[in-house]
Amino acid sequence: MVEGTFAGTSGEAKRLEAVSISLSGDIAKYCDIYYRVHAQSFGWMGWAKNGEYAGTTGNKYRVEAIQIKILPKGSEASGSTQTAYSAKRYEETLSGYQMLEPYLDRIIAQNTNDSMTREQKLRVLYDYVVHNYTYKTLSADHPANFSWDTYYAYTIVTTGQGNCYAYASLFCMLARKIGYPQAVVNRGSLGSSRRPHGWCEIDGVMYDPEIEYKHPDVPRFAFTSRTNPYSYHYE
Repeated sequence: MVEGTFAGTSGEAKRLEAVSISLSGDIAKYCDIYYRVHAQSFGWMGWAKNGEYAGTTGNKYRVEAIQIKILPKGSEASGSTQTAYSAKRYEETLSGYQMLEPYLDRIIAQNTNDSMTREQKLRVLYDYVVHNYTYKTLSADHPANFSWDTYYAYTIVTTGQGNCYAYASLFCMLARKIGYPQAVVNRGSLGSSRRPHGWCEIDGVMYDPEIEYKHPDVPRFAFTSRTNPYSYHYE
């Protein structure tokens, strides 16, 4: 939305659950915008910055208040930036995700910082996945307390090895943790051999760390099949 316009619904009794706020124009060159929400059952959450998500999704908790601060570029947040955003999948307690989450937190803490934009964090985490794991064929079976994508992500972070689904699942889950809840793992049969393959997709844009691991000369960060076909260097 742009200044002076409305976002959301009116007269439908639907709750606001999360927000994403960015600056535009010249002010964005000199200032950062920080914001946090007071969410039902959570209270005041952490500070989000420059387009990151703040609030919750999937929990049906309403936003009850929003605090916004515009500060000089590079300023620190006025308080904690932890748990600015919470999606339902991160609150599952009887699943493999609970076992995976500490690994995700550690990777993010060791490779990103609060001075980075959300886009910069995404790039750094993508490069981390490309360069820190090796390929290994994995079984399609997974334990009952794991979803298939959680199983693949957990396997690659604990063993250092994984297949295309593992690379894609880990990157997708890292992306969700830093404010891209729309990140999904897509699966299909791609390339000249039509072998099964998986990749991460965010708003229709593809990210394929496993292919870039195999072929470092072929960038696979933020591309589309129309502009950069999968069939090229797939084998």
